[in-house]
Amino acid sequence: MTSVTANEAVLAVLGSVKQLTEIRDPSGKVIGFFAPIAVEHAQHYANAAARIDPAAIQRAKEEKGPGRTTAEVLQHLKSLEKT
Repeated sequence: MTSVTANEAVLAVLGSVKQLTEIRDPSGKVIGFFAPIAVEHAQHYANAAARIDPAAIQRAKEEKGPGRTTAEVLQHLKSLEKT
């Protein structure tokens, strides 16, 4: 893992963060994630968040197609069980 030293301005902003947080540039683009060490399993959360592709999530939200209810998904999964 790489380490970055924060200046006083960055410390002032991140010092108030109490949960896993997206860090964005002034245009709103996600540039990374911050997990305060006080959060239990902070390193694990940060690693998981780093694998998230915000663009893929946005594409999925915009994708047109037939949706399924939870009941329909569960019914399909049950149909896949071997009896």
